[in-house]
Amino acid sequence: MDFAITLDSNSPLPLHQQLYEELRQAILGGRLLPGRRIPSTRQLAKSLGISRTTVTQTYDQLLSEGYIQTVVGSGTFVCTQLPDDLLCSAPIPSTGKMTRSPVKLSKYGDYLIKTEDVPRIPEPEMAINFRYGRPALEQFPIKLWRRLLSHHCCSDLQWLDYSRDILGYKPLREAISRYLSRSRAVNFLPEQVLIVNGTQQALDLIVRLFIEPDDVIGLEDPGYLSARLIFQTHGAKLLPIAVDESGLVVKNLAHHSSEQIRLVYVTPSHQFPTGAILSLPRRLELLTWARKTGALIIEDDYDSEYRYGDRPIPALQGLDRSDSVLYIGTFSKVLFPSLRIGYLVLPKNLVSALARGKWLSDV
Repeated sequence: MDFAITLDSNSPLPLHQQLYEELRQAILGGRLLPGRRIPSTRQLAKSLGISRTTVTQTYDQLLSEGYIQTVVGSGTFVCTQLPDDLLCSAPIPSTGKMTRSPVKLSKYGDYLIKTEDVPRIPEPEMAINFRYGRPALEQFPIKLWRRLLSHHCCSDLQWLDYSRDILGYKPLREAISRYLSRSRAVNFLPEQVLIVNGTQQALDLIVRLFIEPDDVIGLEDPGYLSARLIFQTHGAKLLPIAVDESGLVVKNLAHHSSEQIRLVYVTPSHQFPTGAILSLPRRLELLTWARKTGALIIEDDYDSEYRYGDRPIPALQGLDRSDSVLYIGTFSKVLFPSLRIGYLVLPKNLVSALARGKWLSDV
């Protein structure tokens, strides 16, 4: 043939597949024009120094996909009507560059570009690292974890398959239900638990389903930066609400009654970053405000397991009687961050929509 074919015997890709890609690209790129005759399998094998079987296998694949055709008594030719015609652009000219108009992003894409990145602060090696949110990985019981993982992997292989449950692995949801009912006084059934890939996905999913551009979200000030960025990238209007020694100053929400607040994001059990606990009167005040306004409360219970000698504070969700609270939990702190397992506890009337949204983002 009068054009170069490069085959690499050290490549992990089989020779017949390499040859297929070379010939296919030659056809689509215009080096082998429609109707042109190509060498026989014997000729090409001899030319390239490979087995005829390899070439035959390549030709069979090209033939089955409609790139070449065989004419009895005449030989093998490039098809005049190619399967990739609609995808194939004209051959690139030898001089000059082909240009295209800029790709237009969606509003969400525009928000992503315009939103600043989370600042990354250099972390020098120190005897004690005071970085927030990072568990003591060296204290993790890796031997026990390995033994338990090995035992359960051998006894049941169903968890390796695609989940048949749109909410997530049912035994895990049941275990979360028992744990939260006992330790956090959260009031719900396993059918209200949605397994997610950590807090960030939970927040992103909630905002996708409930927020349109310019909708108002109230959040603690100071507060969790990554949550703020997620809200910003969806085009939400952010409304900072002050925090004091008793947590979110709930009465300030009433000062913005004209704003039509859709969501309020809070960390009531351990306010981030001050560590304040939302007092019981303010918890009740917040729930009353949500019931009257129709707003939803996102309760991020990110590290409620860690207390200085006191019992964990009961969750805000356990006090809710009007289906106003979306409760988020994670295993990133009690186990390790790379596990990427979190959970959403949802009001019954919101389970279907959020579960479907999560499923569509995972398939």
